[in-house]
Amino acid sequence: MSSHQQDELVISLPIGNCLIKRILVDNGSASNIMMLNTLQQMGLLEADIEKRYTTLVGFSGEMKRTIGEIHLPTYAGGINLLQKFLVIDAGSTYNIILGRSWIHDMRAIPSTVHQVIKFPTPWGTQQIRCDQVMAR
Repeated sequence: MSSHQQDELVISLPIGNCLIKRILVDNGSASNIMMLNTLQQMGLLEADIEKRYTTLVGFSGEMKRTIGEIHLPTYAGGINLLQKFLVIDAGSTYNIILGRSWIHDMRAIPSTVHQVIKFPTPWGTQQIRCDQVMAR
């Protein structure tokens, strides 16, 4: 088995008015998550965040309280969807985690084995190839 089949799905997408790199597509995450420093790098302010607090529980049981949430347009393969992101102030390898809410809204099929995400559009099936260099 080649090592790339162990890679996570890491992509780049236009979100808001910015091209965001190092986005993890995570079928194990119920929510879309944005790191606070990513929001700041996009030129958005903490004042843009709706103060709705949620406690997230990580894989190993650690708990992290969100700063709030923000709704931003997410563009992929001709499909523009408004998505809710929970904003957290945490260090992360990733700028954004797209969870099941985005995957389901896109009717997407992510494959870590094939390093691609496929989804239907009015123009036929589109795909986003993962950035394996960024994933490592």
